[in-house]
This record gives sequence, C-alpha cells and structure tokens, in this order.
Amino acid sequence: MSERAVVSGAPERPRPKNENLVFLNLPKLDFLKARAGENRTEYWDRALRGFGVRVNASGLKVFAVRYRLAGKLHRADVGIYRNRRGVVGGEITYTDARKEAERILSDARHGRDPFLSRTLLKKADISTFEGLCDRYLEDPTPCRRGRPLSEATRTGITRVIRKELIPAWGNRDPNSIQPDEIEAWSRGLAAGDGRKKAVPYLANRCFDYMAMVYSWALRRRLLRYTPFVAIEKPFAEQKRARTFSNDELRRLFAALKQSPKQIAALWLMLFYTGNRLRETLKMEWAWIDTEKKQLLLPASVTKNKREHLKSARVRPERRNEGGAARLPDERQDRRRTAP
Repeated sequence: MSERAVVSGAPERPRPKNENLVFLNLPKLDFLKARAGENRTEYWDRALRGFGVRVNASGLKVFAVRYRLAGKLHRADVGIYRNRRGVVGGEITYTDARKEAERILSDARHGRDPFLSRTLLKKADISTFEGLCDRYLEDPTPCRRGRPLSEATRTGITRVIRKELIPAWGNRDPNSIQPDEIEAWSRGLAAGDGRKKAVPYLANRCFDYMAMVYSWALRRRLLRYTPFVAIEKPFAEQKRARTFSNDELRRLFAALKQSPKQIAALWLMLFYTGNRLRETLKMEWAWIDTEKKQLLLPASVTKNKREHLKSARVRPERRNEGGAARLPDERQDRRRTAP
C-alpha cells in the first residue's frame, strides 16, 4: 500500500449522479481512460462497494480502496495495475487487487484496522511468510503458556516448514494469504498434485503447523488476523486400533528369546507398561518404586508434559548382569499368550 489517508470524520456524502460507477472487471479495465481535461479519473466498482481504480492521463492505473473505520472515511492504494501484456512499474494483477480490497473492506466492516498487522510486522522487520516462520523457529518457547517444544517435535516441525510451507508461501505477505487459498493448496497436497502419490497425513501436518505459526504470531502481537478461521483439515484421519493376536504374541516372545538381552528387555518393557519408545529409552532406575511396584514417568519425557504413574511387575532379583531384565519363563509365556 503506497498511500493511506483519512478523508474526514464527517458522514460519507451521497454519490453524485456523474460519479463514474462501472462494473469493474478485467475486460473493461484495459479500456478505461482518464476523461478529457482531467489529469486523473477515478472509477468505482458497482459490485464491490469501496473498490476502484484511478486512471492517470498517462495511462497508469492504480487500484484503490476506500472504507469507513471508527466513523472516519479512509482511502488507500492497493497497487499499480499490471495487465496481461505487462506495464512498466506494474506490481499487482486485477485478481490479486480485488482479493486484497475484499480483505481490507472485510476487516473494516468488523471494526478492525486493515493495516495494523502490516504495521506490526514492519516494526518487527518481517515482510514475508518465510520471515515469520524463521522468527517462529527461533523462539525457544513458541507454545501456549510459554512451554518449549521437545527436540523431536521441533525437528519435525522445522522439516515440514522448510520443505513444504516456505516453498509454497515463503514470498507471500502473511496478511495476504486467504483461507480459500490454504484450503485449495492443502487439498491438492492431500490428493498428490505434482507428486508421485497422495500424501494426506503430510497435508494435515502442513495445515497444523501453518496454523501454529499464525497462532504464535497472534500471541506475540505480530499479527491481528489469521486465515485459519472456519476452515477444516484436508483429510479426516482415522484412529488406528491395532492389537497383537495370540499367534503374533507367541512368535514375538519366541523371537525375543533368540535376541540380544538389551533388545529383549526393551521389548518386554514396552509390552508390559505400554510406554512410548522414547519414554522407555529415557527410563532411569530412580523412577521405579520396587516396593509399590510402580513406575513414575516425569513430565519431562511424556508427550503431554504430565507425570504418568503406571503399575509394573518389577523384580530386581530376576535382573541379569548389566541391568537387563530376564525373559519370562515358558509357563508365564503360555499364560499370557493362551487363547
């Protein structure tokens, strides 16, 4: 936006009969000219009230918008028109200008300053979505309530942002990205457009992480608008309910008897406690209460950052040298795997 001004605090005057009201569309736009004897002429769209174009005598055309906020009439330039043949100094197409005007007018109707987010980003020295993502990844505590991201989670988010989000949106102004654009892009990603196969789960992760960046920017007062309102993920994920059959359990325990002790001990701990692999790999003996036969996982290793108390049949006297647990005997194996 190159120009923004407050016209007056008085009520908007009625439109004179000779004011240039047109159906501002692409075919008509190329033929609009300044009226004879005028240095510039403004044409306003009949369909989208407040959207127009200023045509100079030199032929230069500048999209403009006017809106009312807090009882005052404002005007702003959207950009210089770039037609299909290209115009020297042209910077925006008709379609993009109309979308930006719709955003400005929508914000004004809801009592929001359309340019406040842009001012906040400018103060933070952020001009593109890529810059916003970089600032998000630099934040040591980007989650709500100041919680940090785990190393594994941060690595996964960084990979998706660098490989998927920035190539698609990196050069865009964060305020110019619209909900319908996000929906179309994420659905195309889920369907595999431009890829060898469909990637619905990746599309959902891209959707989630992009929404996280915008939510973080709102909390940090870098934006006042998020496009993730009333839009849904591109793919409805189905919860997986996979359990081992008795035959699979028999084969598993038979294979563990032939495996190295450390591998067998890890699998048995996963089987008897139901812990996640990362939680199990970080376990310490201090977390085990042998008298109460309980395992207390601290919040620092759990997924939801809460302590987990679990019952476990811990028998230190049955541990082998080196701290590895012994495999259950054949009678115990039969009891746990019998149909």
